[in-house]
Amino acid sequence: MPACLPATGGTPVRFPDGELGRWVSLGAVTDRAVRLWLRDPSGEPRRATLLIDGVERASVVLAPSPDHDWTAAADLVLDRPRPDARFIVRVAGAERHGRLAPHPDTPTSFAFAFGSCHQPFGPPEDGTLTITPRTGIFRQMAGLLPARDARFLALIGDQIYSDGVEPIDVRDQMKKVRPPPSEEQLREAYRWIYRGSFNVPDFRRLLETQPTLMTWDDHDIAEGWGALIDWDDLDWAMFRAAEATYREYQHVRHVGASVDDRATYHRWFWFGDVGFFVLDLRGVRSYRDGRLLGDHQWRDLYQFLEAAAERGTRTLFVVAGIPVVHHAPALVRLAERIKHRYGTDLRDRWSAAPIAHERTRFLDLLLDWQSARAGRQVTLLSGDVHAGGAFRVRRKSGAGVVNQWTSSPLSTKAALPEHLANVVGSKLVNWGEDRYHSTRTALVRANNFGLVQVTPVDGGGHRIELSLYEFRPGRGVRVAAQVVGLPSA
Repeated sequence: MPACLPATGGTPVRFPDGELGRWVSLGAVTDRAVRLWLRDPSGEPRRATLLIDGVERASVVLAPSPDHDWTAAADLVLDRPRPDARFIVRVAGAERHGRLAPHPDTPTSFAFAFGSCHQPFGPPEDGTLTITPRTGIFRQMAGLLPARDARFLALIGDQIYSDGVEPIDVRDQMKKVRPPPSEEQLREAYRWIYRGSFNVPDFRRLLETQPTLMTWDDHDIAEGWGALIDWDDLDWAMFRAAEATYREYQHVRHVGASVDDRATYHRWFWFGDVGFFVLDLRGVRSYRDGRLLGDHQWRDLYQFLEAAAERGTRTLFVVAGIPVVHHAPALVRLAERIKHRYGTDLRDRWSAAPIAHERTRFLDLLLDWQSARAGRQVTLLSGDVHAGGAFRVRRKSGAGVVNQWTSSPLSTKAALPEHLANVVGSKLVNWGEDRYHSTRTALVRANNFGLVQVTPVDGGGHRIELSLYEFRPGRGVRVAAQVVGLPSA
């Protein structure tokens, strides 16, 4: 195992808890399948079993491969659906517990959690990275989520920071390497950061308690990926390496996903009578080309909404890692050409000039679907901005309303300029907005996570409630904001 960022030849630096070795966690669940993720450097094939009521109901063999950093993922599939059944998965001496999903289209009360931005490290001392006390949020979540009977956890971006601390900043360090690093060297650099970040004890403990879905954001690649104005060959090589490693450590946690998949990495699924669509906002993003979702993802989003209408689904959650509303569009347009990193942050917004046409298309599509039938709700789940929040978005002219609920950051520290941007920019959210009107109903600046409770109501549809839990080291967690959504009249 390397003791410093591979290929740089720099001063050795170590992770405070070492690197991830053998470990197993659960990915997505359906009413008849459980996704299992394993890392095992021994390379031994491992037989996994799924038990319900103490009886083995399914098994699969996982074969960790050095080609994929000794990781493997597979589905444990039952011979028939067993909605809501509690289960145990056993593999490689580990045991994980969970609960299968409700039967599709069946009204069911359930809870789930979400959050984004996991940056646990500080500058090194005596060659070892320090670890922030903010990682204590994961210990609190590991206790609270099972107590609230959360069915799954959605981590919606920046599960690693490839640029979080100078000694392990992939882009900055690799630009110093001569000759330029190979893609294999870059790939190993990303793997090394995953092994360190995923081995933080409280983070690992949380993922041992919850079936977990993941999608990426810019720091999983490089800060502002897709919002850079000029990309060089190293940037593209970094993207390809980060993408391959993302598939190994994150993407394959979805049922049926493969390390051979290619962008875009969006997914959708049904949980009871609720629909979820997980957007990929990085796979084909290009500020310069004015592209965000890409044709394939747009087609599937339309198909998802059509399928939801045909099924009579009333409530949808759409995971959009970058908030669609948050900072004032006028501020974004004023500052997006700045060369400084904060200019990159603003170019990353949906309202940035080259991308704004997709924002309009996206919001109008969701507002049209929501307003087409009484009882429908659409809620965007977002992260990225290092603040928790809640907004309601309407058209200035026309029907429809969409919720946007944001949870960020988990363990990352928000810088002072980010705090100011979150307070001022979100307060002025309608400045420069010519088509929509947004109302901010919550803002939480401390480290936080979101817990969503979904409850069917008489007549169809759901009462949905967001609780934003803020975390402060030494104080634990508390509910800092609550927001309720009800079916439209």
